[in-house]
Amino acid sequence: MAMQTYLTEVTAIKYLTTDTVELHVRLVPPEPLSFLAGQFMQFDCSGTWRSYSITSVPTGGDVTLTFCVKLVPDGIGSTFVRNLAVGDSISMRGPLGVFGIKEIDFNRNLCFVATGVGIAPFYSMIPDLLTKGYVHAVTLVFGVRSEEDVFYFDKFNSLEKLHPNFGFIPMLSQPKSHWPGETGRVTTYVDSAFERFSDRLFYLCGSQEMVTEMRALLLKKGHHTHDIHLEIF
Repeated sequence: MAMQTYLTEVTAIKYLTTDTVELHVRLVPPEPLSFLAGQFMQFDCSGTWRSYSITSVPTGGDVTLTFCVKLVPDGIGSTFVRNLAVGDSISMRGPLGVFGIKEIDFNRNLCFVATGVGIAPFYSMIPDLLTKGYVHAVTLVFGVRSEEDVFYFDKFNSLEKLHPNFGFIPMLSQPKSHWPGETGRVTTYVDSAFERFSDRLFYLCGSQEMVTEMRALLLKKGHHTHDIHLEIF
């Protein structure tokens, strides 16, 4: 899929947490863009390019896109996004990336593991799979630090109710009150529940520390490298 440069206009900015933003843009003019779930676009952040996963589900000829952006102190991309307002323009290029699910894997049970904004590609990939009638087991283990860092949990809880083959395991590593769900690190959880996931194809996305530790854990458990796909945020 050829990479092109597009002009977009910001249509909405939604703070999901104090430092996580959902950005909505539309292409100007409304030239359809075809992308695959799991791909990303590069933003021109005042002369420096930064990559952000597309969180919207592809329809085949999209004229609007959404992104989930973590705002880090003094980051070039973060500063650019933090200063955006509705109506502002962003030049972006893409789509890029090969993190999507291949047809050869459509008969596999899947396990997605994400922390923080590492959920971004999965926010597109999982609904895309399920709406296409994927019938094999799909599990998402999604961890954030505390209650104030929670975002997108409602979306995946709703998907779990709609699709019997989808399981959602939300986790807090440092809950500040009584949290009824799983607590601790996602790596610890997968380690303790590995028998349940031993046949899964894994997709990992999040911090370098989490992805590196999870990959090492899976390899130690006897998982094959070709059954582990990863992206570091």
